[in-house]
Amino acid sequence: DDDYEIAKHVNELEELARDYLELERLTNSPLIRKYPNEYNVDGLKIGQAAEDVANQERKRLGLGDGPIPMLREILERDVGLRVFYLAIKPSKYSAMYLYDHELGGCVAVNSQHPEERRRWSLAHDYGHFLAHRFKPMMFVLNNYQRVPQSERFADYFAAFFLMPTSGLKMRFNDIRRAKEKVVVADLCSLAHFYG
Repeated sequence: DDDYEIAKHVNELEELARDYLELERLTNSPLIRKYPNEYNVDGLKIGQAAEDVANQERKRLGLGDGPIPMLREILERDVGLRVFYLAIKPSKYSAMYLYDHELGGCVAVNSQHPEERRRWSLAHDYGHFLAHRFKPMMFVLNNYQRVPQSERFADYFAAFFLMPTSGLKMRFNDIRRAKEKVVVADLCSLAHFYG
């Protein structure tokens, strides 16, 4: 039922990316692509592979183990992805990802979702770009009886990329050392800290 609506959004994403490319040509300021090689995660345990890729990307991009305050800017400037925010309907669609040799990696994030969800969706689709570059994707909230391996990888990647284990453990342990007991408010503060 949603095929027609989705086709409109895919066409809009392609059109925006082509306009972006044309603007770059007119101003002689191309988007610089600093793409890593596609990561091969076939045959690996999904969670561990996702954490390894997330750690390698954080290291490659010089992000350390803290929060990523300006994810979109980093992915555009330091990787070379084309990122757009679109009002995607129905709202169960979080984001779309596509790759084209001329346009490069393109992501459309649903602008109607809350900021935290948009960050997650953008990191999720970055995971697709890294491990499933040539396979276009559209993530649908709660739409799978059995979540495909590529979606599980992208979700794990988003978690480890946005909240790296080492930084999260360090900050959690700092809270434990400072207080007798960790309370829900402490976890909310950590969640807010990582966005």
